Amino acid sequence: MSEEVKTTSHAPKVSVIVPVYKAEKYLRKCVDSILAQTFKDFEVLLVDDGSPDGSGAICDEYAKKDPRVRVFHKENGGVSSARNTALNVALGKYVTMVDADDFIGPSFLSDFGFVLRESDFYLQGYVLVSGDRESKFRVAPEELFIGHKAFATFYIREEETIILNSPWAKLYRRDLIERCRLFFDERISLGEDHLFVLSYLVHAKSAFITPGTSYHYVKDGGEHLTRKCHPFDNLKYYYAQVLAFRKTLVGRSRIETLFPKWNYMFANMFLGQIVVRFRQSPSLAVALSSVKAQRDWVLSHSELFGPDVFVSTCDRLRMRAVRDGRPIPLFLYAVYVRYVRSVLSRIKRL
Repeated sequence: MSEEVKTTSHAPKVSVIVPVYKAEKYLRKCVDSILAQTFKDFEVLLVDDGSPDGSGAICDEYAKKDPRVRVFHKENGGVSSARNTALNVALGKYVTMVDADDFIGPSFLSDFGFVLRESDFYLQGYVLVSGDRESKFRVAPEELFIGHKAFATFYIREEETIILNSPWAKLYRRDLIERCRLFFDERISLGEDHLFVLSYLVHAKSAFITPGTSYHYVKDGGEHLTRKCHPFDNLKYYYAQVLAFRKTLVGRSRIETLFPKWNYMFANMFLGQIVVRFRQSPSLAVALSSVKAQRDWVLSHSELFGPDVFVSTCDRLRMRAVRDGRPIPLFLYAVYVRYVRSVLSRIKRL
C-alpha cells in the first residue's frame, strides 16, 4: 500500500472515508462536494482499491491540490478492505463514510450537530437520487438526543426504516471503534455494512439524531441483489449475525417478530436469490437442486416466510413454490422477471 504522504501538527475533527473503485465518472463530484463543506476541520481519506480506470490518478490530483486529502493506493480487496484501510490511518475524533458515487451537501458535516452535543453516535437522513428524481428521507423532524435507557427503542425504530443498513449518513467516534476493535467483515460481500453499524451500536451509549438530509445517495440502476448471485450460506450468516446483535441491543426473546419491515426485505432478498439461480444456472436441473436445498431453512424461519408476511400475489407464489417444494412456478416467475419486465420498462420509456 502506498500513500500520498503529508505531515500535519493538527489532528482534524472529522475523518471522511471514501473507498474508490472504478469511480472516475463521478469521483470529482464526490470529492468536490466534500471539500466544499462549511465545516472546515476535516481530512479526506481516499482509498484507491486497485481501480483499473483513472480513479487513482484523480485521487492523486486532489491530494496535490488540497492538504486535507490523503490518498492510499492498495491492491483490490473489496470495499470493506478499503474502509478498514482508512480506519487504520484515520486521525479525526470522528469518522464518517461517503461512497464515491454519491455526494454531499455543503452542510453535511455540520448537520450532525457534534459541535452542539457530545454523543457516541450521530445520525441524519438522506436524499435518494434516481435519475432526475429526488426523494428526501428525514430521520427526525428536530434534533433528538437518545440516552442509554431509550437506546433499544431508538434501535428498533431506526432498524425498521432500513437506514442502519448502510454506513453513510452517520458519524462515529474513532476512539470507540479502536477501543472495541470494530472493522468491516472482509469475508463477506453481503450485509457487511449493516453488520458494522450494528456492531458499533452494541457499544454505543447514546445517539444524536438531526433533521439534516445532506447526504445524496445516487441509485444508478447498476448491479444489485436482484441480479448478482450470492451464496446462500452468506445470506444465512448475515441473518444469524443480525439476530445475535438484536438480542444484545434489545435484550428480549422472540425479537424476530419486532422487525416486520426489515424481515420482509430480507425474505424478498432471499427469494430473489432463488430467482437469480433460475436465471443464471447452467441448467434447469441445477437450479431446481439449489432451490430444494434451501427448503428446510425456509420452513424453519416462519418469522421470515410465514403465510402472513407476503401480500402480493407474486410474492405468495414464490413463497409457496419454495415451501411446498414445487419450484416450477419460480422458474416461470424468473422468466417473467427477465423478459416481460424488461419489455414493459422499455415500453414505458418510449
